Amino acid sequence: MVCFGRTHPGMTTSHIREVVPLCNQAETKVQVVAEMLLLTNDIRPLATDNLSTDSTSYSECQGDIITGAEHLSKLAMQVNKLVHSVTSSWQDVCKVLNEICIFVIHLMEICSHAAYTLTYTDKDCILAVAGIVNKYKMSRAKVELELSCAKIRQSAWDELTPERLLNICEDISTYVKLLSECCKTASERVRDPSLQDQFKLCIKSITSCAATLLSSIKAFKNRPSETYHYRCVNFCEPLVASANSVINFATEQEFTGQAAMVTASVKEMQRWILGACMNIVSSCIQLFKTVKQLAYDITNERCRSRIVQCTDSIAHASQQLTDVLLQCQTKSSHQASAR
Repeated sequence: MVCFGRTHPGMTTSHIREVVPLCNQAETKVQVVAEMLLLTNDIRPLATDNLSTDSTSYSECQGDIITGAEHLSKLAMQVNKLVHSVTSSWQDVCKVLNEICIFVIHLMEICSHAAYTLTYTDKDCILAVAGIVNKYKMSRAKVELELSCAKIRQSAWDELTPERLLNICEDISTYVKLLSECCKTASERVRDPSLQDQFKLCIKSITSCAATLLSSIKAFKNRPSETYHYRCVNFCEPLVASANSVINFATEQEFTGQAAMVTASVKEMQRWILGACMNIVSSCIQLFKTVKQLAYDITNERCRSRIVQCTDSIAHASQQLTDVLLQCQTKSSHQASAR
């Protein structure tokens, strides 16, 4: 167990290699999702594994957001306690940081969908029209593939244990399958024969690149060496390039439907919600950065103080988001009554 006691001047190389990549990946993933959902004028209904566009109303989103924000605050407080404890391990910190990453992304998804549901409260709004492609789902899959490949490229060959390789392979297989299914659905729904063929070729492109990489990983797993690791790194590039090409094609405007047209009043409320959520996201990103800095020097009191500040910021931003949701509910109710 690695303790955070004052007698420890810093981390061993193995622990730096554990904490730093996790913080980097969490920071990247959260930033990318924020750009897709919060820093955009294209607010659409969101369908994910945990969210249904058919049954999720504003009030349902509101309850989930408040609960999620409260839990996120508790997780941040847990990180703060761990880094100030003399008996905590870095494995404990990594586990909580990973949970924060998952929860903040889910929070962004619900907030984005809640912002869209406000269009139902104003009869002058024109609802979004769904396309044949789920832009968010495909873009998320591409990001996850890029991060999986980054784990291979950025790790030394002797750091890639069988367990880590298994997790990477499972993630690659999952997201390649998701992209393939999205392309298959699109090829079945599009009318133009040439576009049908294009989507089918997209499936072949990404699955063949993934198969080559997975085969290389299997060979590396059986015979770990720098040479076999280089092969894996080499075959990461075609998969990432293929995923980018597929996404660029599949998310062209003609395949993604039409965004909603909203009134100025609804637009203002959407900005309130997304802005309040972004405050939480920014605080979480700062938390990831600060823990990463602390990983290099655990006696750094300045970093410890920043973690306290990040925890307070997340709690404050969570309360602000709760207040904004209630304000939007009250305003939309008044507008509905006025009509």
